[in-house]
Amino acid sequence: MVLGLVLNAGVQAEPVDFSLPDVQGKQRNLSEFRGQWVVVNFWATWCPPCLEEIPDLVLFHERHQAKDAMVLG
Repeated sequence: MVLGLVLNAGVQAEPVDFSLPDVQGKQRNLSEFRGQWVVVNFWATWCPPCLEEIPDLVLFHERHQAKDAMVLG
């Protein structure tokens, strides 16, 4: 819901570049995905709401990855 509100408000800001390891351990920078819609999701295995939303994020990624949209989480 918050994402929808932000998108509808027309809010734009220059993203802060940061890096995190991917599942293979390689450092990835947010700037590598410039020009794409990126949903960044920080979660933890001990967080029940986080685990509950993972299937929806996976589905979003699968449906939209060919349209220059992806989920990093």
